[in-house]
Amino acid sequence: MKGFYLLFIALFIQNVPSTTQDYSRTLYFKITIDSGVRVPDYVANVSSGSANFRFGDLNATTNCSNGYCQCEQYYQWPDQTCVGMQVCNVSSIDSPPRCQSIHRVHISGELTLNESPEYLQIPAKVNEFQQQANAILKPVFSVLLGYDGLSLGAPRSGSIIIPFDIFVNDVSGQINSSWLNLAVSNFKGTVSLKVTGLAKLSTTSDKVKYNEKVNFTCLFESSHQVEWSISANNNTTPIVNGSNAVLSNGPSGTYNLIVLSAIQNWQGNYTCKFQDKNITYLASTFLQIAFLPETIIGYMEPQFPDCRTPRTEQVVTVICNITNDFEQYNITWNTDRNISNILPTNPSGSVISSKNVVLLSCNKPSNLNCTFTNTMSQSKSMVIPVFVINDSSDYCNVDQNWPLALANHAAVLYNCDPGKTGNKTRRCVSKNTWGNEIDLCTTVTLNDIYKQVQVLISGQGVFKDNIASLVKNLSDTSSATNTIETVTDIGTSVLIMHSVTNAGNASDYRFKVGEMKDMATTANNLLYQNLSASWNLTTLVYNQSTASRLLASLETMSGMGDAGNHSKTNFTNVYLDMNQVNGTTSFISSFDCNVTLNSLVMNGSNITSLLFRTLSQFLPQNNDSLSQSNTVNSFIQTVTSTKDSTAEISFRLLKRRNSSYQIYCAYWDFTKNNGNGAWSTDGCEWKKSTVSTEVINCSCTHTSSFTVLMSIDPITLPYLDMITYCGLGISIFFLTACLFIEYIIWSAVVKSSISLFRHVALVNICLCLLVGNCCFLAASFINKSIKTNLCFGLAIAMHFCFVAMFFWMLCQSLMLLHQLLFVFHQLRKATYIQISFLFGYIIPAGVVLAAYFYFQDDYVNYDLCWLKYSGDLSGSIYFFVVPTLSIVAANYMTMIIVILKIMRPKVSDSSNKESKEVVKSILKAVIILTPLFGLTWALGFLTMTIDLTEGTLPEVINYAFAILNSLQGLFIFISGCLTDKKVLEALQKEINCWRSSGSATEHSVTSKSLSLKK
Repeated sequence: MKGFYLLFIALFIQNVPSTTQDYSRTLYFKITIDSGVRVPDYVANVSSGSANFRFGDLNATTNCSNGYCQCEQYYQWPDQTCVGMQVCNVSSIDSPPRCQSIHRVHISGELTLNESPEYLQIPAKVNEFQQQANAILKPVFSVLLGYDGLSLGAPRSGSIIIPFDIFVNDVSGQINSSWLNLAVSNFKGTVSLKVTGLAKLSTTSDKVKYNEKVNFTCLFESSHQVEWSISANNNTTPIVNGSNAVLSNGPSGTYNLIVLSAIQNWQGNYTCKFQDKNITYLASTFLQIAFLPETIIGYMEPQFPDCRTPRTEQVVTVICNITNDFEQYNITWNTDRNISNILPTNPSGSVISSKNVVLLSCNKPSNLNCTFTNTMSQSKSMVIPVFVINDSSDYCNVDQNWPLALANHAAVLYNCDPGKTGNKTRRCVSKNTWGNEIDLCTTVTLNDIYKQVQVLISGQGVFKDNIASLVKNLSDTSSATNTIETVTDIGTSVLIMHSVTNAGNASDYRFKVGEMKDMATTANNLLYQNLSASWNLTTLVYNQSTASRLLASLETMSGMGDAGNHSKTNFTNVYLDMNQVNGTTSFISSFDCNVTLNSLVMNGSNITSLLFRTLSQFLPQNNDSLSQSNTVNSFIQTVTSTKDSTAEISFRLLKRRNSSYQIYCAYWDFTKNNGNGAWSTDGCEWKKSTVSTEVINCSCTHTSSFTVLMSIDPITLPYLDMITYCGLGISIFFLTACLFIEYIIWSAVVKSSISLFRHVALVNICLCLLVGNCCFLAASFINKSIKTNLCFGLAIAMHFCFVAMFFWMLCQSLMLLHQLLFVFHQLRKATYIQISFLFGYIIPAGVVLAAYFYFQDDYVNYDLCWLKYSGDLSGSIYFFVVPTLSIVAANYMTMIIVILKIMRPKVSDSSNKESKEVVKSILKAVIILTPLFGLTWALGFLTMTIDLTEGTLPEVINYAFAILNSLQGLFIFISGCLTDKKVLEALQKEINCWRSSGSATEHSVTSKSLSLKK
């Protein structure tokens, strides 16, 4: 048997007269020898006659037979033709590869000569430069045992740069970093070198299974810093510690890399690199991975086979799609009833699609699955559930693109718009009832960015070198018209931001101003209100609050900001403010928030303020008591610092706060609600503001994302409603009694003009207050959660009745004043009635109409079915407060004037006795009601302005107002009936008449009875 050997022979030339220095040369022989002949003996016979050279080393490198070659011990394949193979098939190769020594050193570099680049235009100079380079390089390296030649490239400009390659089969280990540094230091000119062969890189296997852990070991001299990288698809990427890569240094000169999981993106050429000044040492090895699909998309056409009578079988097409990773898969199916198996399509494209046409049994349908098996016998399957529609099934009929679907199941369409990937789903809720379409298509660019981020986090690439381009691409994509619109677009964007900030935090990275602006731009584009429908689906799709994750990402980013100079960026939904603190620093945003941080702690630190206008609408609604009983009433303000600090934030409320509503300063606690986050008040307190009722000041012992919560319902005082309802009941009873008394005694007491004036005013005051109180009671029992016409109508009625009541009181006072001042010019009855009805009803109606047309939609507070209070000197309530307080003031003046007049004798003598009695009755009413009503409505005004959260005094005022206001009818009854002598006398007469009439009737009946007995 013959064997074919390639021999590696290193020869030294000795004692050549024309040279002053020995040099080494490597010669290669291709010889054919019998397998039984010893190679050293054979070559010794060849070289025994030569005195000018000797063999330094001699080894067989390659053993070839019958078209297959195999490297001998200590030799390896030099290129990718046969890498990873123990035995290489070379029968189809014109020039079989020669195995090279594992000690072969390749030194490539550039020699820079300090000469003018203009000489490159002269051929003679170019030749001269190459000779000069040869004279510099060859004497240094040719003395090495195993020297295998010097190759010079064409010179180029940059002074004069001459590339070169030197090969040395360094079997004896002559070359090391110290020798190279010394050799380079003696060169005439500047040299940079790349050395391969000194460092050795090995792995557990050249080809590994999918998901297998792979160990790489690089051997080189100790005290060097190693750099790892992977090359694939013409791209070289650094490898650092990450989720899939662990770097460590072992014993002296051992450097380790562990790839935790051999998956996509981790197949390629691995390199360990060492840099020593201008010399780079490299070692490489190629790792091949037997891939499995990351995702299998499997579905069936039709999705719900129609097995209604008379069908017993149905033909379906089963489709399985995977991303093409160029693995040679064996695809199998779990059914024997194949009609045809369609070969995978598009094997060279981005997607491999495999189809199988199956005859499906309607009686016993079973699930279908496709299985992809790789070249190392690993497999991955996709189960495609089968749901058939039979005669008893509820289903939804075809609706445009949506197919026939089984009830309580979702149909899926893979018809995303160009530039998007994913699917759309629509659930058949019940018989012939389709649900809403859910678009799960994702912009391809977003998917690509997400994959890039995941690869970066896994350990491929340096974070600081890639972050700027990633967040810029994300910002540009989110800014493109109609790009971000689906739930998966939002979810993927947030996942990218979350991954980026977590990776930055892990690597202690400081985000630059431009990077933070790009992140804020993306957040702004995601938070438009027209995306609310997609936001509402995010928790359903991602099983976690996407809005909370977005807030966490931006809060983390802002805490790692490198502010530098003061920078502000104002978007529609987000406001970003960054600064480096020198003393106390405040941020005043375009959305009316002010932030102040503790200057004693903050000096020299970076602080970042982010304000979100719409984010609160998308945060999860939790079941805790704080979230259920309160609502967000300000923008969300994120405040972070590179140092611990306290924060004071001033918020302008979105909805004006009524004094009876509780306020909480809160921050978003990401640990609550199973990691979905919830509002918390720990470490935050409300500082009462004396500047404006629209501004809330919060003080917190930490930095975070803050907001203001306002109670949904007003603060309720114990028994206040009961007191009000009881008082109103009493008032309504006595007002009704007063009107009844006036009815039965009218002819007895109304005998003069002045008495007519008094009793007309009294009746109308009672009537207005009675109707107003009834409306108030009715308003207390209607649903105020929605804006109703009934609530609006009751508010207008109460406004009119209460204002009219005060104007009738004014009429009474003015009439009294006129009676005393103009004794001899008394008003006629008709004139008084006209003036009274003008003041009592026409002017109040004008006040109500003016208030309504001025405020329109802001006229009614639907929470109370009453006028709206919007702050100091603002709100429709002032169309009640101003007239009533003015009338109370006028009545006070009238009362003082009348009292002074009565104290003068000539006044008291100027009228008849009856008139004086009426005047006294009116005066009593004015004296009683004016202070009482004035105090009542003064307290009422205080209840609108005083804060129920400020302690006991506001509670006392509310109770006092409730008692006095609800009992106004009783006070009117007392002043109008019980204190009026004429009324009491007339009432007594009427009672006596009733009694006399009753006695007379009884006597008559008795007499008749006696007569009958007789």
